Amino acid sequence: MAFGWSGGNFDGERAYRKLTEARAFLSCRGQVVGPDAVIASASEGRDAAQLLEREGIDVLIVLQAAFCGAEPLPVLVERLDVPIALWAIREPFNGGRVVANSLCGVQLMASTLAHLGRRYRYFYGDPEEPAIAAAVDAFLSAARVARRLRRLRIGLAGQRAPGFFPLAVDELLLRRQIGPEVVHIDLTEVFMGQEPSEDEVKAVQEEFLSLVDNAGQVPAEKLYKVSRSLAVFRRLMRRYDLDCVAVKCWPEFTDGYGVAACSTLSRLGGQGLVAGCEGDINGTVTSFILQELAGGDPTFLADLIQVDPDGNTGILWHCGVAPIELAAPGSAVQFGSEFSGVGMNLEFPLKPGRITVARLGMLHGRYRLLVITGEALPTELLAKGTMALVRFDPPVQQLVDTIVNGGWEHHVSMVYGDVADALVELARQLDIECVRL
Repeated sequence: MAFGWSGGNFDGERAYRKLTEARAFLSCRGQVVGPDAVIASASEGRDAAQLLEREGIDVLIVLQAAFCGAEPLPVLVERLDVPIALWAIREPFNGGRVVANSLCGVQLMASTLAHLGRRYRYFYGDPEEPAIAAAVDAFLSAARVARRLRRLRIGLAGQRAPGFFPLAVDELLLRRQIGPEVVHIDLTEVFMGQEPSEDEVKAVQEEFLSLVDNAGQVPAEKLYKVSRSLAVFRRLMRRYDLDCVAVKCWPEFTDGYGVAACSTLSRLGGQGLVAGCEGDINGTVTSFILQELAGGDPTFLADLIQVDPDGNTGILWHCGVAPIELAAPGSAVQFGSEFSGVGMNLEFPLKPGRITVARLGMLHGRYRLLVITGEALPTELLAKGTMALVRFDPPVQQLVDTIVNGGWEHHVSMVYGDVADALVELARQLDIECVRL
């Protein structure tokens, strides 16, 4: 995963020592393979490429332990189709000779890669610097998620919601630029397909009774339908080997099945099975990305429905799909009666904490990524459904101008924690535009 090289005019012993330090630093983050000595020639590059190819590496980190020519680089990268990072270390100045010239060496390597048409990023600093640790962690996390996206199977139950034209996807474009495969599921499989057992449905009913404060007061038929729906989706995700699912939740659920899909999708998301509403494939993929970067924490697919420039706050809301695990401590978790009384959506305010908001969007045949950070604030329930009151880091007027004037889709995904740097790096590795506010 990492190696370094050195030239004859510089301090070879120091170069080897820095390589050893870098390998120790990286070994805390994954398996490190590759030469354990610095290399400088094309033949050494070929030998290293064969070794790394056999090992099936996921990323290539090139430590510029000391300056040398770029001879090892072309033969190395032409055989390795993985994300590349160049790493320059700091030069010690004590009035003597230049011992590494590492930063200049990285410039040479970067220019070589650019001429070869290969994307890369670079680090500049020593392993003990916190900024280096953060940058390397973002690079590795993004590479892991990019690799995961190429194996992702996302179900689409139904299609996009009526009139939500920008939520439609070109499946092959998604697969080519981002990676996921879309698996179609007809809603008849949900409503009239293979029935779950009574034991499965009863277990889900008990689950809702333990988590939702008023579950014992709702009509038994509605609790049964919600529980059956969740049991069916769990079966479908196993049957089709799905990692996540987007669902056309209206009007078929509310008008035909008789209950909203919100609580079903909430419980799937709370158990690590990312589920998006209104058939929003790209929004669901965004949520999956955020969940992966946040270590498996649940996400919330939401509308931005209000901003207050005076407090620089906004409200992220949806009918009732947020995972119950995100509820504010001590708040009531209730089944609601939205959709003209059909109900069984969930209602609660979300907990406070640092958050990242993102949107994987598509415009004019190219994918792009919107990244925003902020702080979810303590709040009571300000609107029926599930909602978070957020103080955003960028000015909210700039945020709204960017979304509206930029033609971004009307859903964003939210996760707790700050994963913005990893998202920016992911966009770079996927070769898509990133707009970070």
